[in-house]
Amino acid sequence: MKKLFAAAVAACLLAVTPSMAAWSYDPVIDQGEGEATFGYYDGEFGIRIRYSPVENFEIFSSKGAANLYSRYVLGGRYQLVDELLTGALNLGIPVDNDVFGIMPAVLLKTGLTDMVSLSAKVGFGLNFGNPDFPLDDDMQMNLVAGIEFGFVFTDQMGLWAGGEFKWDDLTSDADLEVKEALGFNVGMWFSGGKIGVATMIGMDLVPSRVMGDNIRLWGGVEATVGF
Repeated sequence: MKKLFAAAVAACLLAVTPSMAAWSYDPVIDQGEGEATFGYYDGEFGIRIRYSPVENFEIFSSKGAANLYSRYVLGGRYQLVDELLTGALNLGIPVDNDVFGIMPAVLLKTGLTDMVSLSAKVGFGLNFGNPDFPLDDDMQMNLVAGIEFGFVFTDQMGLWAGGEFKWDDLTSDADLEVKEALGFNVGMWFSGGKIGVATMIGMDLVPSRVMGDNIRLWGGVEATVGF
């Protein structure tokens, strides 16, 4: 009960915290366990809290989530198949704007060898409440899909490399520029007990003043504490 209360308090504090991803490729954490992740990504600070009140299910809270335009996000993930398939649902809450969003997603993770794993995800976002959205009822739709390879060297160290495809507006009449919808990232993590740190670098194939016409680089670092 103390852990659940702590997670609820932390979720309220997230209303003043910059954005970060609200779910990852990892399976649902064990019942009764929780995690707080603090990060700095591409010039912004972020925090995510997740907790598992019952077996095979976790709740989470973050400031922002992929392809949702609400700044405050609540959600849940359910382990459909142990260590393999996870269903997720993100809800964008209109805290500091009028946009409400919902994004169901499916995540897959499987081991290829004792050292190498393969992960994939697909999510479909719906956003409501902005008069600039192109559909009736001020609605906008988008799609995100990704793939990632993980490499575990020891229990304390590993790395990952992956890519994402983001179609920001399925309702637009404009032709999709595939290269501008692609992004790639690579990172390394270190873990000891209930504390872990990770660092990452990403590349988006979009115009950039620094790297030229088609490449934008970003970096990040994060720390995770279990409770």
